[in-house]
Amino acid sequence: MIQYKNFIIECGVEALKDGLYQTRIFISMLEGGHPVNGFAFPPYPGACIRTESLAREGAEQWAREWIDENF
Repeated sequence: MIQYKNFIIECGVEALKDGLYQTRIFISMLEGGHPVNGFAFPPYPGACIRTESLAREGAEQWAREWIDENF
């Protein structure tokens, strides 16, 4: 879990049967320091990464870009 601007980004990394990884992303807005509204993103179909750390880094970067584009 990381904080970016006025949001909390949580990434759940899932191991797949073929040894690859995918992530689920949940983004919460902060109001008064507390999470309020949230946005959940399921794994992107076909987006599988070779390592757990790269999957998490990619998901966190995507979430930052999504926040910048939408808020």
